[in-house]
Amino acid sequence: MNPPPVDQHPVPTAEEILEILKCIDLFEMLSDAEFERVIATGELRRFEQGEYLFEAGDPPDSVNILLDGAIKVVRSTPDSPEPTPVAYLSPGEAIGDTGLFTRTERRSAGRAPEFADVLTLSMPVFEELTRTVPGYR
Repeated sequence: MNPPPVDQHPVPTAEEILEILKCIDLFEMLSDAEFERVIATGELRRFEQGEYLFEAGDPPDSVNILLDGAIKVVRSTPDSPEPTPVAYLSPGEAIGDTGLFTRTERRSAGRAPEFADVLTLSMPVFEELTRTVPGYR
C-alpha cells in the first residue's frame, strides 16, 4: 500500500512538535520555556521523496529532529562503492547531534524515502542551549 501524497500530510503543529521533543533524551532537561524557545528558533523543513537532508562530507552545522515521515541513512565504505543502508530513522529521533559535539563532518547521507518533516536547529541555536541550560551535556 502506497502512502498518501506528501501534500496530504499536514505540517506538524507546535503542540505536536512539543510532544515529540519531550520524548527525546537529548532534550530531557529542558523547561517548558526552553522547549518553546527551541520550537521558535528551529526551522521546520519538509523534504520530498528522494531529497537529501544531509550528505556525507557535510559540516556538522545542525541538529535535526525527525517529526514525521522517515530518513534512510546510507554510508559508502572503501569496500563498497554503493552506499549501504545503516539506519532507518523514525519520528522522534535526533540526527546530527554527535557531529556538533565532536566537530566531525558527516560520514553518512540521509534522504527521505517518501517524505520527512524535520525541525532543524542550527549550530548557534544548539550551542546556545548547551551554554544556557544547567546540566546540559
